[in-house]
Amino acid sequence: MKTNLLAVAILALGIWTYRYKVMNYFRPMQVSSTFIQSTECRQKKFCAIVYVAPWCPACKQYALFLKQGLTKLKRPGEVALVVIMGMENQNGENEREAKIISDKVIIDKTSDLARDLRIEHFPTFMVVDGDQKVMLRDREAFEWLSQEI
Repeated sequence: MKTNLLAVAILALGIWTYRYKVMNYFRPMQVSSTFIQSTECRQKKFCAIVYVAPWCPACKQYALFLKQGLTKLKRPGEVALVVIMGMENQNGENEREAKIISDKVIIDKTSDLARDLRIEHFPTFMVVDGDQKVMLRDREAFEWLSQEI
């Protein structure tokens, strides 16, 4: 009897934990207003955020695309692009790789932005609206950004 009760309790806990993780993952994410106000996103209708890592081969392939995006957007009054580089392996690696793209690249030395933005893979693309809510992420965000450059 005790064994059955224990098994039911473990099963219930497992289901609850799974639902909690799934619901949190799909819950609409809001980007910190402090971050938005401290970047080019301030007072823009849309902001594309791209998080890259210096050691990531796919990120390096996007370097020219991001460099072009930082210099010419179709709607600069409404759209901003912020590139963040983090997760360095060696000292100064972020700064060296960031200079290849632009002086405007934000360096995430402490990985705080990666945690706040829920970065799980590289590169990560996201589009944030004026209310700081993430509208698009990854492939959809990349496609949207491609149309804005």
